[in-house]
Amino acid sequence: MGLGGLMKANEFSKQVPASGFFSRLLGQRGSSFALGLSIGPDSVEEVPSELAAAKAAIVEWARKRDRKDFILVTVFAEQPVCDAIESEMTKLCREDPEVAPLLRGLPVEFSFDGKDKKVI
Repeated sequence: MGLGGLMKANEFSKQVPASGFFSRLLGQRGSSFALGLSIGPDSVEEVPSELAAAKAAIVEWARKRDRKDFILVTVFAEQPVCDAIESEMTKLCREDPEVAPLLRGLPVEFSFDGKDKKVI
């Protein structure tokens, strides 16, 4: 059911009004960014390596973007694997000393097999 342990990262962007009163008054635009991670290990034993790849992608993305909207984590796996990813990804995004400060206040949304959704 999984993706065979190949974490994939994709960045999405959209044009938004620039911040600041005068910038908006003059019609200036800026970009806002989201990161999509697709994770699908075949077993719980593959979760740590998938999360290491996810962490590297999150850190790289967060450091190069000033205006971030959210992160979407899509998981394709059996239920025990989904549970492990949700638990460990939540710790990574909210407690990891390197990642958590970069994502403070940023919503992280999980989608499991395209059905169940959860935001942390």
